[in-house]
Formats: sequence, C-alpha cells, structure tokens
Amino acid sequence: MEDVKGSLQSKVGRQQVLDALNQCPNGLVAQPLFNTIENLEKDIKNIEKELRILAKGNRMVELLLTIPGCGEICAWTIAAYIDDIKRFSSPKKLASFAGLAPWVQNSNESIKHGRITKRGPEPLRTALVQVVMGLRRMKEKTFTWRLMQRYEIMKKKMISGKVIIATARKIAMIIWHMLSEDVEFDLTKMVDRKLAKKAESMRVAAGAGEFTQNDEEKKAFAKTKGKEAKSAKTEKEAKNKAEKNGGMKPEKEVESEQVKPEGNNLNRGEEKAPRQSSGKKARFDKYGNVTKNAEKAAKKKPDVVRKKIQKCG
Repeated sequence: MEDVKGSLQSKVGRQQVLDALNQCPNGLVAQPLFNTIENLEKDIKNIEKELRILAKGNRMVELLLTIPGCGEICAWTIAAYIDDIKRFSSPKKLASFAGLAPWVQNSNESIKHGRITKRGPEPLRTALVQVVMGLRRMKEKTFTWRLMQRYEIMKKKMISGKVIIATARKIAMIIWHMLSEDVEFDLTKMVDRKLAKKAESMRVAAGAGEFTQNDEEKKAFAKTKGKEAKSAKTEKEAKNKAEKNGGMKPEKEVESEQVKPEGNNLNRGEEKAPRQSSGKKARFDKYGNVTKNAEKAAKKKPDVVRKKIQKCG
C-alpha cells in the first residue's frame, strides 16, 4: 500500500486506506482511529458554525476577508488577537506584538540585528504567514503586485523562510492601516499604474498577434528615416532661399559665418580692427549743430530731443 500525503484528510482517502487494510489479516485494528478522525471533523465543523454566528456583523472580520488569500479562520484568528486596533499606535508596534520584528541589540555606536523575537502569540504569527502563502498561491492575480514582486526578488537572494516572514511583516503593517482607517483592501495601491498600463497594452497586442520583434524594428527604422527626411527638407529650403536672393546667402547665415577676432590670437605687431559704426547718423555735428535726424526724432520723442536741442542752442 502506497502512503500518500493528506490521504486521511478526506473521506475518499480514508475509505481507500480502509479498503486496503481490510485485505490484510489484522487490518481492522486501525478502524477505531478512523472513527476518532471522523468525530473530530464533526466537532470542528460545529465549532466553525458557532464562530460564523459570533463573527457575523463584525467589521474587523469583514475588512480582513477583503484581503485575497485570507480565509475565515485566518480572519477570525487575527481579529481575536488584535481585539482593538487602537491599542497599537503604529504599524511597527503591531508587527512587534506579533513577534515579526527583528531582534536588536545596541551598545554605544554598535547596532546588531538578529532573528525575529517570536515574543508574540504564535497563532497570530501563523495566521499572517498563511495569508502570505495564500497570496503566493494566487500568482495569476498577484504577480503584478509590488509586494509579491519584492517577494520574488528577495527569494533569489535569501532563504524562503526569511522572505515569507518579511512579507508577513508587511501584511501586518497593511492590516494596521486598513483597520485604523476602516478601509477595505485596495488592489489599485498594490500595482504600479504606469507599468500595469504598459503590460496590459503589450498583452492585448500579443493576443492580437500585432506585437512582434519585426514590428519594433520597423518602427525604429521609420523614426530614423523620418529624421533624415526632415534634415533633407531643411537643406532644400536653404538652397531655395539662396537661389531667390540671387545666389547670396541670407543675412543671418552671413553673420554666423563671420568670426570675430579674439585678442589672444592676434600677433604682437597687429592691432585690433576699429569698431564699426551701427550705420545710423549722429543727431549732432562735431560743432554741436542739430542735424536732420534730430529733427525727425523730435517728432517721435519731442520731450527728450527738445531738451538736448535747448542745451546745444
């Protein structure tokens, strides 16, 4: 007879074991053991019915059941040990109450961290661990969560037991925020929205057969081709302008091509070029007489120019 794990937990499995034992000469000796198992199962079901009646209408249990992977027994256990969330002023205190905080020893400037304290109630710690394992089983729904992505990253570097305890501590902190703010578990806060949109668009494209590597190469080639076309257009426009001006370049291009002489590059015998005038004639002669430009400016800005004319006159 082959022993299978969990064969005694179901009625079908127990019946198969009994059938196999009946074929043996002394197989009926184990019959009382199977009777005790069935009686215990009946008692457990009756206790669960009573607990459902007691937990009916309990707000804390209702909030805990909104967490994916958290069943009725885990919710009852967590609610029973927390009792009142106002007892804990911060999420860290709830985690340390559950025994999920690391052991710390300080001496002057040296700080040492050890394993978890395990000072809290063991059933509460077990219930939080079971919630993590429930989330782990729901990979199809939880693989985009930041919490479970961090779980997978830590699992590559650490032992699985330490990773589960670290995630259970995070779950305890999330539960503290849920119960203190009286809010249900929010799935949108567990997912990065930008990454989720990108992943969904890629999934849709892959399902339609549109997203392939060749398409990505075509897009990249089209971008480079578009840039080359734009540069060619600018060159053609510059040539057309030059042809319209009679083969002369525009004034802006001529100014940009002219390089101003730097003082450091001049030889000792050479002198700096004289500064060119702006092209506008002066309003007054060297003798102080008013010119025609001054009379024209007086019409535009009469007050300023009249004062200068009075000074010279």
